[in-house]
Amino acid sequence: MIAPHAVNVQVKAMVRDEKGPAPSDWDRVAGMLVANNYRGYLALEYEEKAPAITATPALFKKLRAVCETYS
Repeated sequence: MIAPHAVNVQVKAMVRDEKGPAPSDWDRVAGMLVANNYRGYLALEYEEKAPAITATPALFKKLRAVCETYS
């Protein structure tokens, strides 16, 4: 597993699988990072069509809530 060696993590707002686009499972990612004692930065990777200036504030709020849950 690469998580114990990570110095920076980029979390995607959306992922795509065989069913199409879906929100990233940030709780799962946060759990893996905590389990591996990650203490670095999280960067939000936003690649959607909606303007980032209006779409990212809600995503940052959600990401902050997930981080608070695991800290």
